Amino acid sequence: MAKTTKLFLIFIGICILIGGYFLEDSLVKKYKPIFPLPTPTPENTRVGQLPGLQTEKIPWIPEINHLKERLNLIGLPVLTVEGTVLHTHQHLDIYINGKQTEIPGGIGINEVAGFVSPIHTHDTTGIIHVESPISVHLL
Repeated sequence: MAKTTKLFLIFIGICILIGGYFLEDSLVKKYKPIFPLPTPTPENTRVGQLPGLQTEKIPWIPEINHLKERLNLIGLPVLTVEGTVLHTHQHLDIYINGKQTEIPGGIGINEVAGFVSPIHTHDTTGIIHVESPISVHLL
């Protein structure tokens, strides 16, 4: 490969890196949250200290009585409607002692109080919904 071709490729690589840096920086500034996100409280977010945590044998039920309190402790916002700007799905399977366990529907949704967690389930298919009313840069 000719020396000028190598230099040209190095130049293009540097331009891509610099452009990516400035693009990422501008996106972070553009999509800052429009509402303040709660700050997790480390002393209260130890797994065993979250209110309403279920540690007994399965089947587990959606525990909504302490949902708002848990969301505040772990730093997630309480949404009054499901997010429409960011909406992704992940699939979760849980196996205990080699046996698949059903993921309950309604996790993270308190219909009576009229709020929802940004991370929730609607049914028992194992689909986890991750939603937000705003676009945020998470990395």
